[in-house]
Amino acid sequence: MKVLLINTYDLKGGAARATCRMMQGLKKAGVDVKMLVQTKQSNDPDVITPRGGLFTVTSSFRPYIDYAIPFLKIKRRVPFFPAYIPDDAIVRKIKEINPDIIQLNWITGGFLRIESLAKLNKPLVWYVHDMWPFTGGCHYAGRCEKYKLQCGACPILNSKKESDLSKKVFLRKQKTYEQIKKLMMVVSSSWMAENVKKSTLLNDRDIYVVPPALDTENFKPKRKSAVRNQLGLSNDRFQILFGAIGAAKNRIKGFHLLIDALNRMKRSDFELLVFGAEHSPKGKLANFRIRYFGNIYKNEMLTDLYSSADFVVVPSIHESFGQVAVEAMACGNPVVAFNQGGLKDIVDHKINGYLVQPYDIDEMASGIQWMMNDAQNLNEMSAKARKKAVELVGETVVTEKLIEIYKRELNL
Repeated sequence: MKVLLINTYDLKGGAARATCRMMQGLKKAGVDVKMLVQTKQSNDPDVITPRGGLFTVTSSFRPYIDYAIPFLKIKRRVPFFPAYIPDDAIVRKIKEINPDIIQLNWITGGFLRIESLAKLNKPLVWYVHDMWPFTGGCHYAGRCEKYKLQCGACPILNSKKESDLSKKVFLRKQKTYEQIKKLMMVVSSSWMAENVKKSTLLNDRDIYVVPPALDTENFKPKRKSAVRNQLGLSNDRFQILFGAIGAAKNRIKGFHLLIDALNRMKRSDFELLVFGAEHSPKGKLANFRIRYFGNIYKNEMLTDLYSSADFVVVPSIHESFGQVAVEAMACGNPVVAFNQGGLKDIVDHKINGYLVQPYDIDEMASGIQWMMNDAQNLNEMSAKARKKAVELVGETVVTEKLIEIYKRELNL
C-alpha cells in the first residue's frame, strides 16, 4: 500500500506537526508513505515538494496571493482561503508519485486548488484539522452556521450579499465533491464529527474519529525538580504553563482570558510559563510573574517545559482537537480548559483536569485554584492524565486505525 500525505507545510503549524507524526507512525508500521508539501523546512527525504518552473519562484508567495483575494473585505485577521491559485505543478507531482491512496490534510495557503481534488483520480481520505473543507472559505466559523446551508452574506467578509465570495467558494466545493466518488472523512474529535455531519457539503460521507498520533515514548514525564533546576525555575511556587503557536497574539488561543483569570486570584505563590510568545501583548498587564520561552521547535525542550509545570491551562475559545492539552497530559500534566470543541474528548472533569463553562473567567480562576489546593489530588490526576493520553493518542493505536481506514477505502 502506497500512501501519500498532503499538507501545505511540514513543520509550520499544528496540522503539519500532526501530519508528520502520522507519517512517522505509518513508517514504523511498514507502510510506504511520502508527504507532499508546498513549503519544506525539514531534512526528511520522504517529505517532497514540486520543483522547477514558476512553482519554485512563487511557492513562498502563494499563501499571500490566495489570501489577498478576500483580504480587503475581512474585518479581522483570520484565515480565509478561496483556493483559486493554479496548481499544475502539484497535480503533476501527485501523478508522478502515483500513490494507491491520498490523505489530504491542511491544504490551503495557496497549495491546492479546489477543482484539482477531482483530477487526482485516487481514493481520498481527508483528515479534517479545521472547518475549511465544508465552509465557504473560513477555517473557523465561530457562531456562524451558514455552512449548514450554502454560505453567503459572510460575516467574516463583512458581506451582506448572498452571492459573495463565500457563496462562490461553497458552490465550487459542492461541484467538485460531487465528482469525487471515493472520499472518506477522518476527524480529530467528536465535536468536529458533529460539525461535518451538519454540513451541506460533506454530511453524506463516511466519517471516522481518529485523534492525531503522539509518540508517547518521547512525550513522557521527566523528573520535575531536575528540569526546573535546568530551566532556572523555583520549586517553591506553582508553575502554570500556557502555550500555543502565536500564543499571545492569536486571540482564539485565549491568552487574554487566562491573564484575566489569574489576575482575579488572590494569591501570589505561582508564576506563569509561556511558550509560543516572546513577550506580553500591549495593553494586557499581569499582577504576577510571567516567564516567556519564545517559539519551541524541539520536542525535548517542549517536554522539559511540560514536565516542569504543575498543570497546563488551555483557555482557547476554539480548539478542533487540543494538541497542547494531549501533549501536556502525556507528560503527566493535568489540564484546565474550557468545556468546548475537541477538548471535551481529552479532559475528564476532576479526573485528569478541570473543565470550565465557556467562557466564564471567574470559574476558570476557581478551577485553577482548585488544582492548586490539593497536592495529593494533583499527583493522582497527573498519573491519570498520562494514562488517558497513551490510550487516546498513542502512536500504535492511531496508526492501526488509519491503516484500517485506508484498507476500507481501497476495499482490501
